[in-house]
Amino acid sequence: MKILLVDDDESILALLKQYLSASCGHDVSACAGGVAALELLERTDEPFDCFILDIQMPQIDGIVLCKRIREIPRYSNTSIIMLTAMTQLDHLDRAFAAGANDYITKPFELGELSARIRSSQRFAQEQAENAGAAEDAERGSSDPQATTDQASADLSETSEGNAFLDVIDIHNVDRVLGYTAFENYIMQLPRFGMFLSSICSIRILNAEKAHKLCSDEQFQKMLQAVAGVISDTMKRDSCFISYRGAGVFLCIQNGRSALGRDDIEQPLNRRLQLALAQLPVDVPLELAVGKQHPLRWVTKSGALRVLFNAARSADESTEGPVPEMQRDTTLVDFEERRNVRSERADGASGTQCYKSLLNELLVEEEVYPRHLNKISKGNGGT
Repeated sequence: MKILLVDDDESILALLKQYLSASCGHDVSACAGGVAALELLERTDEPFDCFILDIQMPQIDGIVLCKRIREIPRYSNTSIIMLTAMTQLDHLDRAFAAGANDYITKPFELGELSARIRSSQRFAQEQAENAGAAEDAERGSSDPQATTDQASADLSETSEGNAFLDVIDIHNVDRVLGYTAFENYIMQLPRFGMFLSSICSIRILNAEKAHKLCSDEQFQKMLQAVAGVISDTMKRDSCFISYRGAGVFLCIQNGRSALGRDDIEQPLNRRLQLALAQLPVDVPLELAVGKQHPLRWVTKSGALRVLFNAARSADESTEGPVPEMQRDTTLVDFEERRNVRSERADGASGTQCYKSLLNELLVEEEVYPRHLNKISKGNGGT
C-alpha cells in the first residue's frame, strides 16, 4: 500500500517508516507535520491508499488534518488511522467526527498497527470492487447488445434480492460513520465510555418498497435525508450513526442523558416528513426506533455482538422481519489483533526490537506529560 505517515516526532516517524517499509513492504512517505503533509498532497499525482496521523501536532493537529484530507475529493473514502496517547472520549469522538476510520492509542504493538493496516487494505479492496461492479453495471445497461431477457431477469432478481441489503456510503452528514469506521469506534471506546453507552436501531418502514420504485440516486438521496434527520434530532447527545443496509441505521449514544425510544421516535418522524417533502419519493415512510442495547458490562468483542444484535432486532415493533444483512467482518479483525502477540512470538526478532525502541520513544515524548505515568505502566506490562 502507498501510505502517508504524519508525526511531529522525527524519531517515531523514522522508526515507523522503517518498520512499515522494510518489514511490511509498504510504500511509505513521511511528513513531520500537517502543513508539510498538505503540501505533499498538492504536488503528488499518485494517490495514497492509507493515512496514519498523529493527533498532537503543532500548527495543524491530526484531527484538523484528517478533516482537511477528507475535503479532498479523491480521499473522501481513503482509510485514515489516528495515532495518539490521548485516551479521553472527547478526542476519540472528535477524531471519528472528522472522518477517521480507526484510532490507535499509544503505546501500541507494531503488529497491531500492521493488523489495522491489513484491515484497511481489505476495506480499500472492497471499495474498489464495489466501484468496479457499479461501472460494469452502468456500461452493461447502456449497451443494447448486452441486454437479453434472461439478463434482465437476473438483473431484476439481483436488484430486488440483494441491492437493498447493500451498505451505502453517506457523505456530508455530521456524525455519520461508514460501516467499518462505526465498528472501529466502538472497539476503541474506553471502559468508562462503554459503561455510559448504548446502541439502538432506527429502521425505515417501507424502505424496500421505496428502493424498488426509486432510482439508485433517488434512494441514496433519501438515505442521506434520513441520516440528516437522525443527526439533527440526536445532536444534543454525543452520538454516531451508521447505515447498515436493508433500511436500517444504528445509533450509539454516549452519556447519562441518552434518549429513550419514546423520546426519539416522535421528533424523528416530524423532521422526516419535512425532509421528504423536498424529495421525489411517493412512498409513505416512517422511522421505527428499536430498544436500547447497553454496552456497560460487555467486552470489546461482546460490544460488536451487541451491535449485530441491535441491527437484527430492528423489526421488534414493526410489521415484518429485517432481511439478512452483511456479515460482520470486524470480529475477524478483532481476533487477528488478539493474535498479534502470538504471531510476533513466532516471527522475526527484529520486530521485537522495533517494538522496544518504539515504546522507549513514546515514553520520552515531552508533548504528552499528563500521560507519561500511564504509558510507563503500559510498557512495564508488555
